[in-house]
Amino acid sequence: MTHTVSGLTMRSILEGIKKVSGPQYKLVLQMSGLGRFEAEDNWPAADFTPVATQQELETIFGSIYKLLGESITRLFLRNYSAGVLQVIAGSDWWQAQLARSREIPAGQRLGWSVQMMVQASKDMQWATAEFQEDDKAYYMLTRNCPICAQIAGSHAPLCASEEQIYGGLVLQLVGYRVVVREVACMAMGAPACKVAFYKK
Repeated sequence: MTHTVSGLTMRSILEGIKKVSGPQYKLVLQMSGLGRFEAEDNWPAADFTPVATQQELETIFGSIYKLLGESITRLFLRNYSAGVLQVIAGSDWWQAQLARSREIPAGQRLGWSVQMMVQASKDMQWATAEFQEDDKAYYMLTRNCPICAQIAGSHAPLCASEEQIYGGLVLQLVGYRVVVREVACMAMGAPACKVAFYKK
């Protein structure tokens, strides 16, 4: 299969998983077919070079869900977001986005930030996302969420990490805390995962 998922995406996920999975780290990677990344020396560079398949990306989260169940997976994803944020925020790509954001008028910066993350989701080969807006919020809509691709029957939105990751990134871009909530989730049977970035 063709590698399409970027090194930046994979490295951020590996860092997040390693931070919270402890002795289960190797097992998660082996279950996902990603044993080649067990040693940190083998982790990909934090750039846009393709290093993994979409199937491998989806299997990571499916394996975590099988191993931990719904409630613990949600907690795991919430905690793993700190590692993901660390890698993304330290990348050259992110530093360039921060510089760009300073050129955007303050009143337009939140909408610009969400649109930029929609495009980044595609560029990083995380997922194809769409931008939406209404009077309450800006939205990021993902119809092929890799977290939820192999999961069904969740009782509550599962993508807890996205709230933490996007919230942390937006804070850096706009300079104030934005309420970020997943309002629809494929793991619950929705046709897409939908994250709201609420306006002031």
